[in-house]
Amino acid sequence: MARFGKDMVIYATADLLGSSIGLVLSPIFTRLLTPAQYGAQAALGAIWSFVALAQFGGMDSAYPNFRSRTSDEDERRRLRVTASFIAVISAVVVSGAFGAVGLLTSWITAFAGVSQRELLGYVLTLAPGAIVGWFLYVLRYERRAMAFAGVSLLGRVVGAIVLIPVMLVTVQSERLWVGFLISAVVSALAAVLGWWTLARGGLTPFAARLFDRAEARAMFRFGIVLVPGFAIYATSTVLDRLLVTWFAGPSETAVLALALRLGAVATMLRTWFALVWDPQLIEWIPTLSRDALLARLQDAKELIARVGAVLVGMAAVWTQPVVTLLYPQEYWATIPLVPWIVLGVAVSALSLVAVATTTMARISKLHLPVYIIGLALNLGVGWWWVPKIGAAGAVAGAVVAEAGILGCWIFVGTRYLKNLPLAWLRTWLILIVAAALVVAYRPGFLPFGGVWAERILASVVVLLLFGIPLGRRLWEYRLNHTG
Repeated sequence: MARFGKDMVIYATADLLGSSIGLVLSPIFTRLLTPAQYGAQAALGAIWSFVALAQFGGMDSAYPNFRSRTSDEDERRRLRVTASFIAVISAVVVSGAFGAVGLLTSWITAFAGVSQRELLGYVLTLAPGAIVGWFLYVLRYERRAMAFAGVSLLGRVVGAIVLIPVMLVTVQSERLWVGFLISAVVSALAAVLGWWTLARGGLTPFAARLFDRAEARAMFRFGIVLVPGFAIYATSTVLDRLLVTWFAGPSETAVLALALRLGAVATMLRTWFALVWDPQLIEWIPTLSRDALLARLQDAKELIARVGAVLVGMAAVWTQPVVTLLYPQEYWATIPLVPWIVLGVAVSALSLVAVATTTMARISKLHLPVYIIGLALNLGVGWWWVPKIGAAGAVAGAVVAEAGILGCWIFVGTRYLKNLPLAWLRTWLILIVAAALVVAYRPGFLPFGGVWAERILASVVVLLLFGIPLGRRLWEYRLNHTG
């Protein structure tokens, strides 16, 4: 557990710098780009997110699964090389096919409201970005946290910093195209750094003599089966932006995109947890006793629920002054969206624990039906409410979908496979109370003291309800787990 904590700090620092640079610079980018341009980025990203599930040819699922089956370093080296060949070739083919379809037809340009040249710039970012993503994936599972941080920061921080002066000297109509072009160059440099980092650390991703055709076929068959299920889930996670773009246009998508950006604190925490959790879970399953494993999973979900509740409450209280201070009035509609986005992120983080039921059982067939249920919930709620209330309807659909997916995984673990009998009632109650606070809180509810005094009072209430129990739980965990 000591290494778990150390790695999480490193991942958190790298992701904090990478994600916060976008958050910190968002007041600048919302002024450099028009709402239509800002929303077009989100719309293109939503379309690509669906296609990107196939960008590694299923190796992002197959590699950790096959790796968990052996502790032999030579075998793991063969698996790494074999998976890397498949993943990188798939990334080039899939991104190329996406670009060809987009540039030879008018559907994507018309949907996102971009020109052919702007779409070309976006397409140029895809292959190098995917290759960087695979190299980072390998570094995660090889537990090379510092190397991961270096490659990640080049791709995410440098590009954002370079973009601002370049955009300032570029005419408004050319800024989106130029921004994509700069991002493509930086991603290519990050890909080169990623390959060099792996090679220097003795983790060369490409060595023809280590490529194993039999393993390649087995890994591809395993991974490709999961792609439809993950594609369904990806569609569910980006359906909010797709529906808003379809019904309300890129300008309303810009509101949703900024709300998602402002929910970055919760998203970053979920990302940090996942970066460490997935590899750690793979190590725990074959080495811990069943009781010890269940105890750690129980602790994890309790901590996630309490952290999520604190973040939801704070978002409800403090989003309004932040948005009105930093952003143009066109984006003030993000204010009521952020707390619900944070709640959705908290629920999805709990699913990282609940889905361990299939990892423990080493089966993949259940992902597709579960994610179909999530997509159906998201589509149903969003299709009904987005035309009526815009981005708020899309956020409602996303939250309902995440809750449905979590409920399915809980059912699978406790009733169907019966290999993950965790106690979930208290977890749900914590999230329900947090949601009730969002509904109940309205600035000006006190007849005295002023709005800032009541914000401080509301924050104290949130900390008393969730923060103190969280601190106590963390202290108990520290006492009970020393390894």
